[in-house]
Amino acid sequence: MRIVQAHESVRKEAFLFFFLRRERRTYSVELDVTVNVTAINLDRVDFVAKR
Repeated sequence: MRIVQAHESVRKEAFLFFFLRRERRTYSVELDVTVNVTAINLDRVDFVAKR
């Protein structure tokens, strides 16, 4: 597993512009994951047809 990018977003908000100030934080992480698969049951996979 390798981290491609990680972002933190901070948004400041307050009730009626003055009261109850707080910071809201949102995190997003994009990962590059390698998985070894030995068998796939194709009956359980939903394929989407491209035309």
